[in-house]
Amino acid sequence: MQGDPMAGCIEEIRGRMAIQDVILKYARAIDRKDWSAVRAAFHEGATDDHGEYRGGIDGMIEWIARRHAAIHQSMHFIGNLLVEWLPGRRALVETYYQAHFTLDGDAREARALWLDGQAGGGANLIVLGRYIDVFAARPDWRVAERTNVYESVLAPQQPPSGRNPANHWSTRDRHDMYFKIRRDLLPDAP
Repeated sequence: MQGDPMAGCIEEIRGRMAIQDVILKYARAIDRKDWSAVRAAFHEGATDDHGEYRGGIDGMIEWIARRHAAIHQSMHFIGNLLVEWLPGRRALVETYYQAHFTLDGDAREARALWLDGQAGGGANLIVLGRYIDVFAARPDWRVAERTNVYESVLAPQQPPSGRNPANHWSTRDRHDMYFKIRRDLLPDAP
């Protein structure tokens, strides 16, 4: 009798969960402008192709950070996540996303990328796209190659709403409420 037939299934489930975790942490890291956590989603020597930017991960992070300096609010939603196993502990992963942004009036780089340079004040954008990733386990699952594919960009024409100070509002850093609650629950965690 050959080995346990469930062992392969369990390993596949572990791989899928690890890959999903990397994608979700990447989305949160972009939204919180946690550039070291963005870096952690990729293997050393990984490459990114966002169309306008093509190159290494450190350059990608600089490019994204520059653009996000004038993005007041960012929220990524992760949708369909399809994993196809490749030889050599690799996987082809297609992930659908929606990214909601509120641009400041001087968000020139974001406007050039998504609105073909159209001028104006603050704007709300919804960017729809897919990450086409090659993940590799070396030994941890991380992105080795990423290609970002844009589906469409929607620009609703209403101004951003005001903020009631009695509510908890998102911040784009480690002062966000998630990190406050996490520090309270896990005071010894990094």
